[in-house]
Amino acid sequence: MSLALSLSLPGGLFFSRVNRKRVLEDLGPRDREQTISICLCFTIADRSGHLKSKLASLLPDVLSLFEGAAALVTKETHPEIVTILDGLDVEMARAASDFHHIGMHRRRSVELGLQMSTSDHFLYLDIDHLLRWFENERDELEAILSRLPRADLTVIGRGSEAFASLPARLSSTESIVNRIYGLVTGNEWDLLMAARGISRGAAELIVNTSTVDHIGNDLDWPLLCRSQGMSLLYETANGLTYKTNEDYANGMADSQDSDPQAWAERIEIAAL
Repeated sequence: MSLALSLSLPGGLFFSRVNRKRVLEDLGPRDREQTISICLCFTIADRSGHLKSKLASLLPDVLSLFEGAAALVTKETHPEIVTILDGLDVEMARAASDFHHIGMHRRRSVELGLQMSTSDHFLYLDIDHLLRWFENERDELEAILSRLPRADLTVIGRGSEAFASLPARLSSTESIVNRIYGLVTGNEWDLLMAARGISRGAAELIVNTSTVDHIGNDLDWPLLCRSQGMSLLYETANGLTYKTNEDYANGMADSQDSDPQAWAERIEIAAL
């Protein structure tokens, strides 16, 4: 993923507060009563509706951890998924599916979160990753949520076990991107899970000044916040795992490492 990133850097549906839970920040005796509000921001592009069952069964409980939720849903996403999100009062914006606008879609979900929520902090994470994290390591997820107020931007990467479980086409190419970021910043973090805890100030900075519309936002957002003197922290989570939507929905193991085209696609992502 190129570091030559610019550092000049459909309307929503109705919203009402979902069942929510305030997550306590345990920083010491004086802070034990402090509560934080976190708005969830995510994107979803699921033309075939692979995630229907997982969303219906898991998302209500996932949303109980957040003040509200804002999503960029591609226009091609299966209508039953839109119905599920609508029924859970997720605020939605729509846009045409476009691989080269992934960064824009992520930024738009954060913008929507700023508009519909007064939350102090935001979590951006692709929804399939979040569902698996909640399903497999809920305690780890809640613990990391409780620590988001410690920085303007928290990069959440995969733990050693999770990274080791990646298909080879991901681990081989993503390691190069992480290494380059480490050479530039001194922090060799796992960036390409795109999991970010974001303060309201950092969210406003990203929405108002980031111009990286492609998947290079994985590097752009941390570099942008760093360039403006904002605080950054790094967390790792073994509950953050990778599967295609189809494999996740059907409980199947990944089988694409023998496909040259799948390797080529991951190389293209790393080179953006």
